[in-house]
Amino acid sequence: MAESHGVFLPTGSKIYACRVMVNRKRHSTSTGCTSKRDAKAFSRRWKEFLVAEARAAKAAVPQVTMLQAVNRYMTEAGEKLVAADQIE
Repeated sequence: MAESHGVFLPTGSKIYACRVMVNRKRHSTSTGCTSKRDAKAFSRRWKEFLVAEARAAKAAVPQVTMLQAVNRYMTEAGEKLVAADQIE
């Protein structure tokens, strides 16, 4: 069974479009291609790009420890509480 790679021909158009899912998010765009073979190749390359972009974004997120989170809370919100000295 052949995969379609989310490539489809919109009604009334000669240019194929594609739809892919990355990290449970749907992305769709026009391929700019008039042949289905070229549109499938575009779709594969575009999905690889989106996956690489998602991995890079995930790697860029800093890991926060519990102590860092508590310190941040106390400086941003905890000091404004009525009994801030009792919360610590």
